[in-house]
Amino acid sequence: MKALKEMTFVDKGQLLAGLFPELLKEWVDFIKSETEYFRGEEEYYRKNWQTKTFIAVGFWYNLVADIEQLLRSFNVALYRNPKVFASQLFYGFYAVFTTNCLIEYANSKQCSFEAKLAIHLLFGQEKNVEHK
Repeated sequence: MKALKEMTFVDKGQLLAGLFPELLKEWVDFIKSETEYFRGEEEYYRKNWQTKTFIAVGFWYNLVADIEQLLRSFNVALYRNPKVFASQLFYGFYAVFTTNCLIEYANSKQCSFEAKLAIHLLFGQEKNVEHK
């Protein structure tokens, strides 16, 4: 196994999926709910974009659209196959949105203590975009 600081986001996503394969469907559903949340609040975010983030609002909403497309294209494969989950949702800039979702999930009541620790270990605790 690679050292943590040598791991890519895809590596981290695959490790997380391997540790908690029973949570993949829950995570995919949560990511889908996050895309729906940001779509529903798009007008608000476009008017009140956080200045502390390095991400532009247009870039963020491009990620939302790309993740929505991935969710439609890969559907059940995302939660049936940890490699597909990791290789699709953590590839390149998609990791920016996906990690934001997982950190949001880690702070929810539905997240187990163990999953929360793993998410924070692999991806940190700071989100790129906060909910309003």
